[in-house]
Amino acid sequence: MVNKGIRISGHKEKKRINFAGVFFPLLIVFFIIFLLIYPSDALNAAYKGLDLWFRIVFPSLFPFFVATDLLNRTFIIKKAGVMLEPLMRPAFNIPGPGSFAFILGISSGYPVGAKITASLRKDGLLTNAEGDRLLSFSNNSGPVFIAGAVGTGIFHMPQAGLVLLGCHILAGITVGLIFRFYKKGSDVSKSNKYMNIPVNVNTDTGFDMVLSFASAIKNSILTVLVIGGYIIFFSVVLKMLINSGIIKQTALLLSFLCKQFGAGLPADLFEGMLGGIFEITNGIGMIAKSEAPLLARFTAAGMIAGWGGFSVHSQVMGIISGTGLKLKPYLTGKAIHGLIAGILTALAFWLVFPLQGIEYTAVYSSQQTAVMATWLDVFFSSALIALVIICMGIIMESYYIFRKRINRSI
Repeated sequence: MVNKGIRISGHKEKKRINFAGVFFPLLIVFFIIFLLIYPSDALNAAYKGLDLWFRIVFPSLFPFFVATDLLNRTFIIKKAGVMLEPLMRPAFNIPGPGSFAFILGISSGYPVGAKITASLRKDGLLTNAEGDRLLSFSNNSGPVFIAGAVGTGIFHMPQAGLVLLGCHILAGITVGLIFRFYKKGSDVSKSNKYMNIPVNVNTDTGFDMVLSFASAIKNSILTVLVIGGYIIFFSVVLKMLINSGIIKQTALLLSFLCKQFGAGLPADLFEGMLGGIFEITNGIGMIAKSEAPLLARFTAAGMIAGWGGFSVHSQVMGIISGTGLKLKPYLTGKAIHGLIAGILTALAFWLVFPLQGIEYTAVYSSQQTAVMATWLDVFFSSALIALVIICMGIIMESYYIFRKRINRSI
């Protein structure tokens, strides 16, 4: 006899399919097969990625990473945050210290903005919601890349690089204004409490420069090495997508659809944009070689620079791991950034440059990129800016320690 109080249900629980668990191993298998079929192409792609990391990424980012790590051990971020609170809170709905990530994110390029944002979150200067807002618009391409590598090195038009840079910054600010409404009712950090945060060093002995500098060097080298690994890996992935014909066939389809709507854009332009979705530098180089009109090439380059590429986003994913920051709002912000940057770039070049009637074919080759700065030029330029930032931090830190001693003696 069945107990009536017990209901026997014939409903079978539906099993959810873990698509990531199914497709990720397949992607790894395809990647290994590509390495076996095209070993020389994979090696060349890895070499180009390594060359890009060593010539551009390492000398430009390493000094900034050291400088920001040192400044995180001083009071300058907290004190500057108090002063900039009246600007950052109304405009972007984030506390004043977020200005540090935004300013250096613009001036130094990917992924410095993400690294500083993660550091601010770890130090408790941002809530999770504020960190997500800041991350959505603080991680950007820098002037060295856009004005130097893209404008001068790839398109061979320095004035075009400056226009692209201006549109990129304006688009980033616009994204920040949009994301100020993201989780608007969440907890808000109180910036005025930073004035009372105890100094992280012994006020009697001052700032321990030796230990702090050694730690900053170690942390920065590890971060730059991880970034290099991502760049090399995605250079090989991009080569795999090109050799397999996936990018070319997708580009042909997109070009066909555009023609149906009256926009006759060539397939090679879409090949560059699809490549840029994965790796920004190679993608913009492919865009520059396109047979598309100059306006279309600049617009596409602006979109890709704003988006950043999965190579950069993978670096960000590793940087924000364990901080509580979310990847989804960041990716949404970068997608919006790319769209707005493309629109602003198209308008700017349409107004600034007499594009109609211009016959110009940008060529991207290793010989012509010789106009780009050498390794030492990039490193010393970046190191000089980083040195100025470190000196400002030390001066500010010394001033506050000195003032504290004077007040104590009085």
